[in-house]
Formats: sequence, structure tokens, C-alpha cells
Amino acid sequence: ENELNTYVMPTLISNKDILSSIDYEENIINIDSKYNNNCKLIGKGAGMYPTGISVVNDILDIVTNDYKNILSKKYSPKYKYNFKSCFMIRINITKNDIYTVNDIIHDIENEFKKNKIIIFILPYVKNDLYDTIGYITEETNIKDIELLFKTLKNYKFYKDSNIFNVIKN
Repeated sequence: ENELNTYVMPTLISNKDILSSIDYEENIINIDSKYNNNCKLIGKGAGMYPTGISVVNDILDIVTNDYKNILSKKYSPKYKYNFKSCFMIRINITKNDIYTVNDIIHDIENEFKKNKIIIFILPYVKNDLYDTIGYITEETNIKDIELLFKTLKNYKFYKDSNIFNVIKN
């Protein structure tokens, strides 16, 4: 349908998944498509020779104007940053005297409910500067997570948050 969704983000994977066996200069591209289901391409993506070859190819493309031919091909997909997955979310909260931790957890979980995001709570972690509450979501849309983060920024207890893609086997 002439749409392409790409993303790069920290990802949690099982040690049983082929993705966990990628080491050193090897890279993997995971392609999910409507017609091909799931396809993984593995190969060297760094190191002296692969990097050197890529740089020389890029220079030759620029010098010979082939890059114009590449960019002018008929296929020009619409890029979108919108996909469904399970996510692990860490929300860091500042310590203050206004809210108890239970109040904060209650407010955060209400925001998940408002955004229709199903969650499982992870252990609550304390440290000297701030506290962290973790959640794993059921499959949900990344755009819903981003809306959740925008809402949470309005709370006085909110410090920051991190998101990780979770690939389940």
C-alpha cells in the first residue's frame, strides 16, 4: 500500500530469539510485511571492509549522479512512525511531599486506562534522586504511548520516561 514504517529503539528480546545471537559487526534487519509475514536479514554492517566499501559506493554514486536516479524511481513510499507492539515503560518520578507513591501510581495507571493501554506493573525502584515505576504493556500503538507521555508531563511528580520495544516469542 506504498507505506513504510521504520524505527530504531532499544528492544527487549528473549535469549531464545535469533535477534539475541547477533554479535560484533553483524546487523539484523527484521521485516514484517503484510505478504511476507516476518523476514530477518543478517549480515556484516560494520568493520573495516564493509564500511570502506559502503563509503566508496556512496562517493561513486555522488560523483556519477546515480543518486539522482535512485531518488527519482517511481517507488517513493510514505514513511510513517506508527506501529503496534508491546512496550516496557520506565517512568521516573521526583520525590516530593505532595504525593505519596501510591497516589502517583494511581494517577499514572488512570492515565494508562484513559488511553486504553493494558499494563502489567513491574517492581518499584527507589534511589536517592528519584524513584522509578516500570510497566509492560499489552500490544498497543506507539502513538498512544506518545500521547500518554505528553499527558504525564503535566504532573508535578513526572521527571522523565524511557520506552523499550518488547519482542515476545
